[in-house]
Amino acid sequence: MIKRILVIFLVITGVYLIFSNFPVFNWLGFNTANNQSAKITGKIDSIEVQTTSVPTTIIPEDRDDLTVDYDGKGTVNIDQDGDTIKVDVKGPKFNFFSFNRKADLKIFIPEDYNRNMELKVGSGTLEFSGPSKENPMELDELGINISSGKIELSHITANEIDHKGSSGSVKVDAVQANTGSFDLSSGKLNITHYSGAVDAEVSSGEMNIQIDELTGNSSAKASSGRINLDLPDDASFTLKGKTSSGTISSEFDLKDEQISKNRLEGKHGTGKYELDIKVSSGNIRLH
Repeated sequence: MIKRILVIFLVITGVYLIFSNFPVFNWLGFNTANNQSAKITGKIDSIEVQTTSVPTTIIPEDRDDLTVDYDGKGTVNIDQDGDTIKVDVKGPKFNFFSFNRKADLKIFIPEDYNRNMELKVGSGTLEFSGPSKENPMELDELGINISSGKIELSHITANEIDHKGSSGSVKVDAVQANTGSFDLSSGKLNITHYSGAVDAEVSSGEMNIQIDELTGNSSAKASSGRINLDLPDDASFTLKGKTSSGTISSEFDLKDEQISKNRLEGKHGTGKYELDIKVSSGNIRLH
């Protein structure tokens, strides 16, 4: 009886592997390679993307539609709800046969689309880059919510950027925003060649921020960890730095400087913008 059950199991396993690995069986739905698209007209004010367990790349191109190219198992749905295009991609759940299979999702959007985007990533990676530093992707509002994994943003200009993440790694390069908010519960936040105002918070981890141009009130906070803030020499700010347990250091010459064990305050330049830096337990370096 046990041998018979084992034989049946091996037969089913063999059939599954054959059907899922040879393209001739695509018509049975065992191998899902999806290509779908939606027209982006002037009436579309928002693009919403939601993915689960799929590495995702968003690619702006010279086109007038949104196209999804998904190579992997799972489901792809594109719907229009009023003025919003919604893309929902669910990767395969872990099982014995698919643990070593790699899914890949590419979303192509018009490079001249300039309204709102909302990106929600359950887990995995997300890469979103404009055409170039000289020709960035221009948006009104960009919202990003990632549960865990890695996110990379580059060559993007937006009126507002709002990022929230539970854990993982966030890398931002050559991005400009009137207001940029980055909130990471645990992990590492790296921002380079940023222009604008920034509000960054890491509950537990490391934060490195390099700003080319400071244009508004800004803050950087960490419950525990390290903050490294690199500002341009001609930045004008009024600094309020505080740590409950740790150190604060600054390489700027500050007017009206006030120094104590856990506090550093003062002005640089005209003192135009407020700069609030706090670490509950850790170190702050301003340079």
